Order: sequence, then C-alpha cells, then structure tokens
Amino acid sequence: LIVAFIHQGPFFAVASCLHGFDRPLVVVTAPWLLERPRRGYWGRRVARWCRGVAQAGARVIPTGGNAFTTIRALLERGGTVAIAVDMPGRRETHFLGKRAMLARGTAVLAHQTGALVLPVRARRSGREIYADFAAALDPLDFADDETLHRELFAQHEQWILEQPEALESPRRTGAWEDGATADGWRRPTSRNMQ
Repeated sequence: LIVAFIHQGPFFAVASCLHGFDRPLVVVTAPWLLERPRRGYWGRRVARWCRGVAQAGARVIPTGGNAFTTIRALLERGGTVAIAVDMPGRRETHFLGKRAMLARGTAVLAHQTGALVLPVRARRSGREIYADFAAALDPLDFADDETLHRELFAQHEQWILEQPEALESPRRTGAWEDGATADGWRRPTSRNMQ
C-alpha cells in the first residue's frame, strides 16, 4: 500500500493517522529531515515532525541513493509506505491550472509492484485534526503509470481547491523554490535546505 499525501494542512499527522494499521509504516522523506534540527521556529517544526513519525512507530527512508529499490522491495513484500507526492520531479503534469514538474515515483512504484495507492489528506477543523481518505487507486485499473499519476493528482487538486489556504507554499525551501512561478512549477535552481 502506498499512502500518497501532499504538503497541505497538518500533513505531518499522516503518520499518526496510520498508527495502528496491521503492518509497519515506512515514511519516505528528504535526507535533510533526518539532520539535527536548527534553532528557531523551523527547527522546532522539523523536530515536531520527527517526533510524530517516531510516536507513530514509523520507519524513515531518505530519498536518493537506493531509496527507490528499497521502497519497491518493501512494497513487493506487502509493506505500507507513505510518500509526499507533491515534490519536484521530471513528469510534466497539468496541476492547479499550470504546468508542474512533479515526481513520478509513486505511480511507477504502484505499477511495478501492484501496490494500491491511497490518497490521503490531513486537515484541521478547529483544534482537531482529521484524515480524509479517497478511494484507493488500483494500478490494474489504469492503462499505465501516467494515467494513474494524473488521477492521483486530480484527487489532490480537488482537496487543494477546497482549502487552498492550507497548501504549503510551492516556493518553500526543499520544494520548487524559485522554480515556482505564476506560469508553472519547474525544478528549483538551488537545492539548499533550511
């Protein structure tokens, strides 16, 4: 099972929402998230994310290196993997009315392993946090990974349009940064992390 979330609302709570599933959870994250948090607001935010993932009993796999191969092997053995799908990549996608270069790994992994893709969003209502799950996407129902990719992002686009104010800025460090413009989202020119 691939749990596909985006950086909208209290997305860090996705791991907590999955706590208690009958199988261990693996969360895929950028390598910088595993570094010692810096001082200040950003550092406190990163520390809170890491604490939430640890409290959920999740294992963390950093992107890069052999991550794709490791994740594929986990899925082939029936594992559950949570992936933030709204990250810069090489697949041009019509998203939020513009061209966005998005990561394509989720749909490719689903097609290679037969794993279901479960779109999820975390949203806040007052002081409470809720998880909304869409219907699982079965790769066998899609002609190819491109079609699955488009359907996954159509679901997330719908959720974003319901609460656009909850979407993290695409210009944030570690996302599209200066590559996010009114015309589209392209891979960032800098890869500095906070």
